[in-house]
Amino acid sequence: VNSQLISNVCTDALSAEKVLGHVCYHILAAGLNGYMATITNLKNPANKWRCGAAPITAMMTVKRWSHGPGATPIGKPAIHPATVDLKGKAYEYVPINSV
Repeated sequence: VNSQLISNVCTDALSAEKVLGHVCYHILAAGLNGYMATITNLKNPANKWRCGAAPITAMMTVKRWSHGPGATPIGKPAIHPATVDLKGKAYEYVPINSV
């Protein structure tokens, strides 16, 4: 593994943390509640990243459940489930690069 590549990844990760903090500042300064900072285009250099904010509810759905037949269904907020392929290409480098 190239040490320069690792250095670039670490630098980009630190940059992302700083950028997320800066976006959070603007979210709070705008008086918004229930928003999360987002960064897209992370595969590109930092000057090509796109920053924004998304409402946390955009990640949520309402699951309906009831305690039995004839019971009134109750809505329970939940985060959308996401399937992650731990044998996929994105994760094949994790064991190699972990400390």
